[in-house]
Amino acid sequence: LLYIMAMFFVVQTCIMLIQPLITLYVGELMHDMGDAAIKMSGVVFSLSGITGILAAPFWGKRGQRFGYVRVFCIVTFIAGFINLFQVFINTVWQFAAIQFVYGLFLAGAVPNINANLTRVTAANMRGKAFGLVTSAQQFGGVVGPLVGGALGSFMSSRYVLVFAGCVLMALALYSYFTRVRGVEQEAAS
Repeated sequence: LLYIMAMFFVVQTCIMLIQPLITLYVGELMHDMGDAAIKMSGVVFSLSGITGILAAPFWGKRGQRFGYVRVFCIVTFIAGFINLFQVFINTVWQFAAIQFVYGLFLAGAVPNINANLTRVTAANMRGKAFGLVTSAQQFGGVVGPLVGGALGSFMSSRYVLVFAGCVLMALALYSYFTRVRGVEQEAAS
């Protein structure tokens, strides 16, 4: 349960890192800090949510077929890797495209964490477990903007996004080597 809580916390923190910076970043990319940048930042931020609606059922089904933790590792690593491309963008449309693709993969994290939670939690403890996991996720929603704002005060917004990508990739590798590979090695012994 602690592992699952930590996964929710880290994923939510990485999602929310961009929140305090997105309007400034979009304004920087558009060379305008007016109403158009504010509106466009709302559109861009919502893209990963829209893709989540589209992709989450797909990734949940893949988790059921191939293993929830394995699919979590794949989608989290790819989402993090996609975020690394932030260093190459020059326009708001490139940023929007990266956010769209990022959302397609990151949408697979939550359903697979939730499914894994039900798998490792006794039926009579699931209500309490989901409550604790939701608290961890909400705590990530608190920490993410604070860390994003702090990082944004001394580095470019694009590097804050790259930082979030690196954290997601590290999370995926940690999960793979401790949960997927570790279980495979124990089964082989």
